[in-house]
Amino acid sequence: MSVEAGSGDNGSERIEALRTTDEQFRRAAPDPEVVAQIMPLPTTSEIIECVFESYADRPALARRRREPRTDPTDGRTTEALLPEFETQTYRETWLGIMALAGLWHHEIGLQAGDRTCFLGFPSADYAIADLACSYLGLVAVPLQHGAHSELLKPIAHEVEARAFVCGAEYLDAAVDTALHTATVEHILVVDVDPDRAGHRERLDAARARIQTAGREIRVALFPEVLAQGFPAAPGFRPADDPLALLIYTSGSTGTPKGAMYLHSAVTGLWKVIALKQTYPAIHLNFLPMSHGLGRSMLVSTLVSGGTAYFAAASDLSTLDDDIALARPTGISFVPRLCESLYRRFNAERDRRCAAGEDPADVTRALRAEYREKHLGGRLVHASFGGAPLAPDIHAFMEAVLDGPLHNDYGATEAAGILADGKIRRPPVLDYKLVDVPELGYFGTDKPHPRGELRIKSMTVIPGYYKRPELTAEMLDEDGYYKTGDVMAETAPDHLVFVDRRKNVVKLSHGEFVAVGALESAYGTSPYVRQIYVDADSTQSYVLAVVVPDAGLVDLYADDPVTTKRLILRSLQQIAQDKRFHSYEIPRDILVESDPFRPGNGLMSTVGKLMRPAVQAHYRERLAQLYLEVAQAQQDQLRALRERRHDAPVADTVRQTAAAMLGVDPDEVAADARFTDLGGDSLSAVAFTETLGGVYGLDISVAAVIDPSATLADVGAYIERHRDGTAAATPASIHGPDQTVLRAADLTVAKFIDDATAPPAAAARKRKWRLRFPWPKRTPAQPGPTVVLTGATGWLGRYLCLEWLGQLAETDGRLVGVVRGRDADAARQRLEDAFGSDPALSAQF
Repeated sequence: MSVEAGSGDNGSERIEALRTTDEQFRRAAPDPEVVAQIMPLPTTSEIIECVFESYADRPALARRRREPRTDPTDGRTTEALLPEFETQTYRETWLGIMALAGLWHHEIGLQAGDRTCFLGFPSADYAIADLACSYLGLVAVPLQHGAHSELLKPIAHEVEARAFVCGAEYLDAAVDTALHTATVEHILVVDVDPDRAGHRERLDAARARIQTAGREIRVALFPEVLAQGFPAAPGFRPADDPLALLIYTSGSTGTPKGAMYLHSAVTGLWKVIALKQTYPAIHLNFLPMSHGLGRSMLVSTLVSGGTAYFAAASDLSTLDDDIALARPTGISFVPRLCESLYRRFNAERDRRCAAGEDPADVTRALRAEYREKHLGGRLVHASFGGAPLAPDIHAFMEAVLDGPLHNDYGATEAAGILADGKIRRPPVLDYKLVDVPELGYFGTDKPHPRGELRIKSMTVIPGYYKRPELTAEMLDEDGYYKTGDVMAETAPDHLVFVDRRKNVVKLSHGEFVAVGALESAYGTSPYVRQIYVDADSTQSYVLAVVVPDAGLVDLYADDPVTTKRLILRSLQQIAQDKRFHSYEIPRDILVESDPFRPGNGLMSTVGKLMRPAVQAHYRERLAQLYLEVAQAQQDQLRALRERRHDAPVADTVRQTAAAMLGVDPDEVAADARFTDLGGDSLSAVAFTETLGGVYGLDISVAAVIDPSATLADVGAYIERHRDGTAAATPASIHGPDQTVLRAADLTVAKFIDDATAPPAAAARKRKWRLRFPWPKRTPAQPGPTVVLTGATGWLGRYLCLEWLGQLAETDGRLVGVVRGRDADAARQRLEDAFGSDPALSAQF
């Protein structure tokens, strides 16, 4: 079953086929009359009431069914997940919203504008509480579930929270935060069963802590609120445009700050999505409500009369089963999930191929299996957001989906900005790219302008909560929101992401590294579960912290040396395949057994690396590793110099390359090329200087970086020089240590001996003629031919593209002279020259 273009493709054969064959799909279709009723409503509370009354008999929320099981030995009750979902209707959900609104309004005394913090994983109970919050006009403050209370306390204190809504598994953190926030008066516990083992103990401990602290904080359980019932509360009808929602940024680039959403923005979200959500919405909710993607997914489901399914476990350990059982029609991926699918797919393919199955058949069968079984078989729209996705993983996902994986790009402060690389109009009103000179990005760049994206949009927030200084920095002097992302403009309104401005680091030798892009690339390794690439401006290379794949850990649990070696080898292979520079390849790694996760503050709930926190957490260990790498390199080079007279030249060359590039000498073959190991012109200079110091020779850099030259060739080059049979060099032509070079020294005899010199008469007969401009031709004649050298160089790439464009107009031909072992290798070098820049690659 294929994936169609998405919500805007109502006439697609795929959607029509599902309407004919799938009763649940057909019954979940949005009702145009309900959409028409929603459009004129001025408040969020009225929209919510309209939606839940209009779709009263449809299934609204679905959760995994659980079966209580009592241990006869100790009487403890646990729950087992069953392979099915249970649903509740819009009418039943509305009763829950009204019961909770009644408690808060009549019993707790919460008023419109009071801040209510949410701490929990998305669930049916969570959704009801969030809707009740909007109905009453309370300001919801969704926090990152799993975050340590030390990260939550400053936020709760800043917003002066009056109430907390938390899942049972987050009760300890909620109580700890509430006890350090003087304004908190109430905690509502959702997703709780007092009879379930663990829940009862948590509840007793929480109440005891509150009592011991001498605080009057009322703890209520959601099931008890539903059972008790409360008088109806009036919906909020604001006269102005008050604050309605605070979403704190993840902190992936600094201290979290609260993005303010006014009532009009929340109401507008419901209306815009009601118009756009035209296919039946059967969605699985697993993205956090503290992120725009998670909130949009829930709203898009409910406003269109669909069914919101919820993942059963906050650690996403049940997600595969949840997706297969829910069979969603639409899904929003995050890169972390795509990467997980990619690794598992490749591992299973390798396993089957190792058993003797045909690779093409295995790949085809696995794609169908993932599409029909793992992803439910009825997706009509799939997208991703939250962070960039590596191109190879994007291609993999589209092959599995048999259709497009849409790229939704936005920001907490501005909502949606790009859809599949095209500016969203509306809400975006205008945009511009601003030069980033310190990183080398300019509007004059060829073939495409590059710079930081800045926008004017209808959905840009008014500012950050209680942070006037940050609000002032959010916009530039012309009122454009500064996204912090570098883009290339390939055409008007068409942009290609380059990198995060804050994720680019200048190394000590002046080269820039985009650590985010490196992490995306290295994250595709089958041995890597998570990775953080560390770039220090005082160093000329990078290191990394790697959380290995669980399968690798299980296989080599007692052999950390092998684990590390396999990971490094995998990273080096990826770097070679992608033609990374030597300074972009981790010289060494720290292998970490504890994954990056919200619980330890190293990852956000949508899988974003909390870079400042990770840097602080590993600062001392990485500093020590930099010292160890430097010392190891010095020791290796000293040993090579000491035994230069005894060791074969080929071995010395190979081991020197390994030391300079930070790779395992045992993994470096004599027929390896310096550039394949990650070497470039800069590292080649250091390499030749080191070898020159070992052998007392002036070694040409060209002999090292020549695309056809292997390390064995470099060794042979050194041998020739040692034997006095080397080719001409500046020293052999002009003399050693000359500061003035004279043309008179350039005689044929110094370059070519008598045996190989051509006869003088033949040499005199050679004549060269340059004809310009091109002669006029008739239509039957072939177009001009241009021969271009240096096409793989930085400037040569642009000349190549320019000539291709001009010659295409005259049916001409461009012949590129490119070094390589054969024509295929030379053409691959030319194609690779454009591969590092998406915009150049697309034009080529």
